[in-house]
Amino acid sequence: MLKIYTDASGAGLAFWIPSLNIGFQSHLPGSAPTGTIFYFEALAIMSALLDATKRLWPDGRVAIFSSNLNSVAMFNLLAALPPYNWLLMTSVDAILEAQIDFRVFFVPGVENIVADHLSCWHNLEAIRASSGSLIYPFSPPRICWGQ
Repeated sequence: MLKIYTDASGAGLAFWIPSLNIGFQSHLPGSAPTGTIFYFEALAIMSALLDATKRLWPDGRVAIFSSNLNSVAMFNLLAALPPYNWLLMTSVDAILEAQIDFRVFFVPGVENIVADHLSCWHNLEAIRASSGSLIYPFSPPRICWGQ
């Protein structure tokens, strides 16, 4: 099973894969529903899932951890408001195509240290929290950049 921790902040999106000790970070996309971190938290989860589909064989399992309860509920219930439906549809399409099992779990923010540091672009702190971590950029799907 692949475990991934995600986070979003006012500065960026991030996810971290502890078993590989690698993190990924992105700047916030140009267009999003106004005034909500919820969209970015959900986008971080979807981005982590899309990455996981490339790392797992069919019948693989991925557990994604988020400190945002609304995002956890959205992915577990497969229910969202219209501006967020494309996140769910993209995720479900990826799950079906890759033939993997996917779950999202809540993790308290104090236990989501590395992903939190990465989303805030505090890379030295992330590396201190997980010695030897490698950090790479990623880009969420182009549709969310307003292009």
